Amino acid sequence: MDYEVILVNDGSRDNTWQIMTEIHQSDPRWKMVCLARNFGHQVALWTGLTVSRGDAVIVLDADLQDPPEIVPQFPKEWTEGCDVVYGVRQKRKESLLKRTCYSLYYRILARLSEVEIRWIAATSA
Repeated sequence: MDYEVILVNDGSRDNTWQIMTEIHQSDPRWKMVCLARNFGHQVALWTGLTVSRGDAVIVLDADLQDPPEIVPQFPKEWTEGCDVVYGVRQKRKESLLKRTCYSLYYRILARLSEVEIRWIAATSA
């Protein structure tokens, strides 16, 4: 499957950009965008979506809270006819309060959405 990987550097002050450049030099399918400063998660995500050129997009945060090894499953589901494919985290490392807030958020989102939102009340890891 033909693909590109877009990395968005959201104003990091370490050697992230240098590492990203080295990755691109070894594999030009890896594209980079460097934001002038830290604009936040949503702007970085939107930037990556804006520059993507493919028929489908897989979003994955670089903090590795979501396992990258599951990524190959997503195109498979998509090619089998799914319009949207997403993962549901089954365990969280956050505090009980934070997990409760996530659970409440997804319950409200599921009620307000016209699209079925599947979610699992996350337990602690």
